Amino acid sequence: MEGAERRGFLLLLAVAVLLAFYVPGVFTSAQGEGWQVVVYIIGLACVAGAGVLLLVALAPWTDSGAPDKQQERLLFFALGLVVADVLSVALLRAYAAYYLHKHGIG
Repeated sequence: MEGAERRGFLLLLAVAVLLAFYVPGVFTSAQGEGWQVVVYIIGLACVAGAGVLLLVALAPWTDSGAPDKQQERLLFFALGLVVADVLSVALLRAYAAYYLHKHGIG
């Protein structure tokens, strides 16, 4: 069980780093298309969901306890949500770089 908690804390650190670097207003180009806003909101929902799943997985269990498989399952789904968030951030940053290259500054 100690290994799962260690992995969970590392994943929680990744979620904190992702939240720290979420800067509003960076996700759209000067024209601001609708799909970018949708991807941004989905990314925020993913990182928020991952945070909640991690808090539930790392919370101290009662005397009856939860099986280790349940904790591992929650950590797996949290990791999946973190990966989805990283992909959404990468997509938005890649499009911003493409837009800057194609249209220039201003």
